[in-house]
Amino acid sequence: MSGPDHTSAPITIDHGAASGLFPVEELETQAFQYRDAELVLTEADADEIAIVSPSGFASALFLHQHTLTAIPIADLPVEIQSSIDAALEIPVETFEFVQIGNRPYDGSDRSLTEFVDT
Repeated sequence: MSGPDHTSAPITIDHGAASGLFPVEELETQAFQYRDAELVLTEADADEIAIVSPSGFASALFLHQHTLTAIPIADLPVEIQSSIDAALEIPVETFEFVQIGNRPYDGSDRSLTEFVDT
């Protein structure tokens, strides 16, 4: 997908502006979840993904507990695309997917003792 290069920071959509995506199960479009979402998002370029971000504490908790989900933007109803587009500085057509939830973290566990001077 061609478009502006905005890989320096992920593009986010405020949870409130993305409210039309919830509940995901009621969308009349294919939503990839769990491992399927991880595979789809891994295959996509980072600049093709808009991430739903929290707008407050309760929103952060909700999104953190939400199943990893990737929704193709082109398959969304026009009214949902329009509400997302209004919240973005970049046209919604620039993106291929909306990501809800966090990707699994595969880094090693860290201990605070690593950061203590000995």
